[in-house]
Amino acid sequence: MKSGVYIDTLRLGFENPTGISFDDIVKKLNIDLSDNSFKINYTIWFYLNFYNINNETSDNEFSIAKYQMNYIRLVDIERIPFNSTKSYIKGDAINKYIDFVELQNARKSSITATRISLISVAIAISSIIVSVLYPKNPKPPYEVIITNDRNNSTNSKFDHSLDCKFGIEEKDKVDNNQTNDSDTLGAINPK
Repeated sequence: MKSGVYIDTLRLGFENPTGISFDDIVKKLNIDLSDNSFKINYTIWFYLNFYNINNETSDNEFSIAKYQMNYIRLVDIERIPFNSTKSYIKGDAINKYIDFVELQNARKSSITATRISLISVAIAISSIIVSVLYPKNPKPPYEVIITNDRNNSTNSKFDHSLDCKFGIEEKDKVDNNQTNDSDTLGAINPK
């Protein structure tokens, strides 16, 4: 994004704490002052945002500060003798420039955050689509058979089939225990 002549002027003032002249800024930024209205506006703006000892004295006939509330003519702007002397960026202008730089950084961060969030949404959507298209759960790559011995040791056997099965003995024990519990409950609470 192009920042414009005013922000570029503030940048040059900020980067040159030892001062920079109006004429140097016009040359460095290649500012076209052929439009008289722009020339008047830019010159007034420059001297309101940059300190120049010749401009700040109230008895100076060329002082921009003296004309702030009055009509300024092009003749007055062209007769300013201190355009080639160094001017220093004022505190308010530094604050304006820093605010602009922070705004630019916030925009860049916002764009980056938006892109990252869009990528994460795309990943989430693709994972939902994949789970819908392939609903089967993956099967383990081997079969695990667990058997218990009387001496409380557990033996595990691994078989490379795709189904997982428990020993038939364990299943029978679980089924018998459930049947016995229901019989006992029926004997305690007869209908």
